[in-house]
This record gives sequence, structure tokens and C-alpha cells, in this order.
Amino acid sequence: MHYAYLFEAKGIQRYIMASGKLRDLTGASDLAAMLARSDGKYDLLGDVLQALGPEYRDLHFARRASAAFCVLGTSDQLQALRTLWRLTVMTALPGLEFTDGFGAGPEPLKAVADARKNSGLRLNSAADIAPIGGPANAWAPLTGRAAISAKTYTSASGTETVLLDSVTAPLRDRGDALQGQMDGVAARMLGTASPAETNMAYRFPRNLDPREGDDEKNPLFPYRSTSDFRIAVVHADLSGLGEAFREKGAAYTSPEELLSLATAIETAVLAAVNEATAECLLPHCGRNHAGLLVAPVRPIVIGGDDLTMIVRADLALAFTRRLLVLIEEKTTGGQIGGLSASAGIAFAHKGLPYLTGYGLADSLCSHAKAAAKSAVKGDAPWPSTISFHHQTQTAHEDYGRDILPLLRNAASGKVATANPYALDKRAASATGRPTIEQLLLLAQAIADTPGATNALREAKEDAISAPNAADVRWHRFRTYNSQEKRRGRLTRLDKALAGIGIASISNGSLPHLADSSTDPVAPWIASPLFDALVLIDLAAVTPSSGAALASEPQETMA
Repeated sequence: MHYAYLFEAKGIQRYIMASGKLRDLTGASDLAAMLARSDGKYDLLGDVLQALGPEYRDLHFARRASAAFCVLGTSDQLQALRTLWRLTVMTALPGLEFTDGFGAGPEPLKAVADARKNSGLRLNSAADIAPIGGPANAWAPLTGRAAISAKTYTSASGTETVLLDSVTAPLRDRGDALQGQMDGVAARMLGTASPAETNMAYRFPRNLDPREGDDEKNPLFPYRSTSDFRIAVVHADLSGLGEAFREKGAAYTSPEELLSLATAIETAVLAAVNEATAECLLPHCGRNHAGLLVAPVRPIVIGGDDLTMIVRADLALAFTRRLLVLIEEKTTGGQIGGLSASAGIAFAHKGLPYLTGYGLADSLCSHAKAAAKSAVKGDAPWPSTISFHHQTQTAHEDYGRDILPLLRNAASGKVATANPYALDKRAASATGRPTIEQLLLLAQAIADTPGATNALREAKEDAISAPNAADVRWHRFRTYNSQEKRRGRLTRLDKALAGIGIASISNGSLPHLADSSTDPVAPWIASPLFDALVLIDLAAVTPSSGAALASEPQETMA
């Protein structure tokens, strides 16, 4: 008989973003990443196995990632490991929920399957429940839980005393210990982009608020300018992992083969993250007050199939697009066989609570993945897709349930977005969605056409509540530019509109894609124009330098 023990951390994003402070987030992401990795310095599981004794060196792993593992051994070994491991996680990471399961079977992989079947009850969540307290209790204002400790900090804005509860205290302790150091998640994001982890060629931001200072130990996020504090929460989720493991696992006979596949996937995804970071983010590092190169990103989770990070708003789409392209490239062929990914990008001001930003990015990712799933029959690879939204409210909202219906005019069926977008032509062919490249070309054409950006801003105010008024504004813009001396202005814009799928350009109404009423994700008549406007307003697309038309004044077609 063979025996297996499976452990999986759950609710990692909620745990990491428990307090709302970036320094706590840094500590929490580092703690979560060090749970079960195998690279020595960041490996809590390795410490537990070493404490249990030399006989635990012979255990066989079927899975071992940052926050999950599955191990095989004797019944006594695994029972002892389970007891000490649970205690360790509850002590070191209070509030991080997890599930675990113990399995048995006549073959190793049957024991693994049995462990998964027996895993389900979430543990370690009691710390999230606010205890009953009396009038003498102090409460952590950021979480509402009873305070167990206090820390005092001095910054450019003065002295601040912070009350910490049983969940956030370990996060703050870990975050403070990482001041001036490279944390594990940041090191994973850099990969080979850093000459050596110890020389600290690049730093990662530890605060988003300029009032908290900007020094060697706590570098400020390098915003685009001193007046532009917009960021984006990017969340990407791999597709096809279950199919890959089912297809490969059916032919496997040992846990080592499963571990090899899981390791290959994690290695490929990490390589994609490293390359996308080096290409799209590191060239835009800011030089802070201490003379350090600070990357315009704060990685939160870099797991095998789950990626979340805070990125400078104007760089987020280019980074996400490149990341998804590289994930497809680096998982194609060989042992893995090919994976795809969907992503959600929540644009917001720096003051948006992290958990709210992540919740929106996660729901955007789910919205994008739904379109990919609905487009594929059977076990064919899902196409890669991206949805994005510029959030201006601090309330927690789900994109599909709360936001998307507000972008639709009930009478006309028109909706002021064309989300989700396909990553490339192959994905566009599968989903019937426009590509990110087509959207960027449209945004560039709008940015380079005098009056177009202003006309769209004015039309956007009426697009939902009064679509006829929006059509009038667009008609005025086109009529003005249809005069003989300005007619050339519309040539490039109309070409971009045709390129994204709007073949018939009418001067009388705001352009929309063809009726997509059969689309289960967005069964409305969608317009990509306002998505293009978001990219322009976020400076993800800027007017072409040297363009003759770009230098002309922006007319208002009121």
C-alpha cells in the first residue's frame, strides 16, 4: 500500500492583501512564496522536513510549488509531517487558509488521487474572525480585528503608530525585515535580468504614497510623473492545466513523472515572466532619491498557474500582452504540449484598496476566460484573451455582474466596450473577438486624428444614457472633418475602424461591431472606441511624435 499527503494553500490573494499596506503585502507575498519551494533560502517545508529527521530525505514528491505540495511516504511519516506542518503554517502564517488530505492506494498515483479526493475542508481561518472584546480593547483600524502589537514609524509626513492584529503582525514583521533586501517573489520576477541577487541591481517599490518617503530601504513606486499616480492590478491565469495533467498523467506511472511535468510548467511560466519583465518593465525603471533603479512593478504572486502584480498603468497592457505571448511560446511542444492564459487588468488610482483592485482584476480575468472557454469544443487549447477596465470607484465590484451591465444601454443594446480582446489572430479566429493589436492601431489612429479624442470623451458621457446624443456628437465630428480641406484626417481612422471589424463607416452614428447577440459573454452590440479612449487617457497610447496632424489643435464639436 502507498500513502500520499496533499497540501494546498487557499485564498492567498486575500491573505496577502489583508491590511491594505504595501509593506505588509510585500511581507505576506514573501511568506506565502516560501511555503513549499525547493531552493533552500525560501523553503519552510524544507525546514520542517529537516527538523523531522534524516529519514524524511527519502520522501517522494508528486508536486512541489510555492504554496502546494503532494508527497508520498509511509503512513507514520506522513502523519507526523501533517501534524508538524499544520502547526508550522498556523503559527508562521496565521489567517492563511489551506486544505490538506491524506490518501492511500495500491499504486503511488492512486494514493495521490485519493489524497485529492479527501482534501476539502479549509483550515486556519479562525484568525479572520473578530473576537469579542471589552472597552479596554484596542482595534487594528485597517482590519477591525483586535490589536496584539503596535509599531511606530517616522517618515516625511511625521510619526505614525500602527496597531497590528494577529494576522497582520507577522506580515508587517516580515515586510520590515525585508527592508533594503530582495524578497523571494521579486527575485523570481527578475530571474536572469538581475546579474546577481546580492548586488541589488534593481529594487522593487515598497510604498505607493509619496508622503511615506522614498529612500534606500523603502523605495517609492516609480510613477509615470509626479502628477500621474495611476496603477494597474494585473491578474493572469493559465488555461489547459487540467487537460495537460489528465493527458500526460494517464500515461505516467510514478509521482516523479508528475513532479517533472509540474516543474517544467512552472519553469516555463517563470521564464515568460522574466523575459516580459526585462522587455517591457525594466527599461522604464525610475531613479529614486537614493539613486536606485526602482522597477515600475510590485509582484504579488508568481505561482505555477497564478500570476498577480501591480504595474504602472501605462505599461500594463504591453506587459500583459507580451507575457501571454511568451507563456504560449514557452509551453508549446516538448513535455508540456502547449498552454494558454487569460488576463484581467484593473486600472485605478493608487488609493484603490488592493483587495478591491485584485477582485476586479480577477473578475476581468474570469470574463476573458469565459469567452475563451465558450469558443472551444472538447479539449482543444483555449485561446488567450484579455479584458480590462478603468475603475474609478472604491467599492468592490465584479466586472460581469456589476460593471458590464452599467455599460449597456437597455433600449439600443449597445455597450461601451468590446471586452474581451483576443491575444492574436489565432485567438481572434477562435473567439470572433478583435485582437489587442487591432485595438492598439485604432487607439493610435484616434490619438493622431485632431478632434477625435475630444469627440469621444464628449460622446462617452452620453453613450450609455443617451446613445442618440452620442451619435450626434460623432456625426458633428465626422461632418466637420469630411470637408475637402480636412478629409484626409479620416482616412487612417476609417482604415483602423475597418481593421477592427467595423467595415461600414457611417457619418450618422457611433461605430459599433456587428451584432454579437449570440456571444454568451457579451451579448450586445459592442464598441471598441471607448476601450481605445481608455488606453489614450492612461497614456498607454500617445500621439505619434512628428505627426503633422497631431500638432493641430483639438477641436470641440459641441
